[in-house]
Amino acid sequence: MVPRRRDCSPAIVKGDGTLLPLERIPLSETQIKEHIPQDLIRRNPDLLPVAEFEPTFAPLITVGWEVDASPAGSIDVLCINPDGRLTIVETKLWRNPQALRDVVSQVIDYASQVSRWSYEDLEQRVVGYNRQFRAAPLGLFETVVQETSDQGLDEAHFVDQVTAHLRLGRMLLAVAGDGIQERLEDITRYLQVTPSLHFTLMLVEMQFYRLPSDEGGMLVVPQLVVRSREVERAVVSLRDVDTNMLAVEAPSQLGNLRRTPQRARLQVQDVLERLERREREFVESVMADVEPLGVYADPKGRDLMLKLPNPAGSGGDATVLGVNPKSHTLYEDWLPRQLIEQWSIPETEAVDAAREYYQAVIHLYPGREMPMDGEGRGEAWNPHIRIPQAMEKATEFRDLFRRTVERIVALAHKAASNTDAQE
Repeated sequence: MVPRRRDCSPAIVKGDGTLLPLERIPLSETQIKEHIPQDLIRRNPDLLPVAEFEPTFAPLITVGWEVDASPAGSIDVLCINPDGRLTIVETKLWRNPQALRDVVSQVIDYASQVSRWSYEDLEQRVVGYNRQFRAAPLGLFETVVQETSDQGLDEAHFVDQVTAHLRLGRMLLAVAGDGIQERLEDITRYLQVTPSLHFTLMLVEMQFYRLPSDEGGMLVVPQLVVRSREVERAVVSLRDVDTNMLAVEAPSQLGNLRRTPQRARLQVQDVLERLERREREFVESVMADVEPLGVYADPKGRDLMLKLPNPAGSGGDATVLGVNPKSHTLYEDWLPRQLIEQWSIPETEAVDAAREYYQAVIHLYPGREMPMDGEGRGEAWNPHIRIPQAMEKATEFRDLFRRTVERIVALAHKAASNTDAQE
């Protein structure tokens, strides 16, 4: 049987064409100790092939080392990206088959503890790390701005994103080290033990090779071993409300679990996979922006509809954006009529909000048309916006879309308040 993975030793080709094979450093050698891969990743998180594995978690910014996650233990390395997505890194040198199962179980325990943190809990740990390694007690947001040089990053939005990812346990769990043995049958069962988390597991083997004595140092070769896609594992959030009762809260992403069958939830990723990689990253970033506001993804045929439940708790869910992977386009789905007819928002307010949104879109992407009468009856964007074109002004579109959803949420609350006052 052909093995699933073949390791071949690298070699250096000298200027005269001479081939110099490199010797892999064995686990038993004192030069390789657990702190070496840990410290390498802490200093150089880009060693982990996250951009190729799960681009929505890249780029990595180190914000913690040996982070207290009691009672589970200490996280080797903690990273975050500008979208507020956390990566938990566990480094290990394995010398027996049981060790891989143990470390996978351990890193899932870390994720379970981290999902209980508040933004302030995370902030406190980041400040402690920065005092030691950045020579200043920077907070989490300030760290990301400094490391990315992105002065346009919105702090309130960033905090909301981090908070949402913590609450849902949406993290990348990266297990890295030398000597990983691929035992999928042993790993799979551990992926089902935390049904409230949305984590993705990544295994990376860090291969170390001795460089020639005249070169000094080591060659490090990170290699992906296996990818475990994020799986919705009967995902619900159980929150204590008293000693005898539990409230069941379904997450917004991938559809509302109280209404959407398992098959439909799993179709969301299938729809996204039909997009080009960068297109998928863009759409996922748009989804992540509005997820804290309640927007969820609902697959309809071959399209993906981003829907918003009425925060006032009445009426059907409004479709705020459509994604067509076949034509690689974004489109609108008669938004003002939905707000008027399903949410009882006054016509003038719904039409004004929609018209301002449409005009801003037309300004960003000239060539769009949006015929709409005074009652909000009209056609979809004509023509639709191609996703590659939308990506040219990605930041502006994401900001516009988020502000539009925020305005719709505010209108829904106002309409509900007016109704209560009349009653």
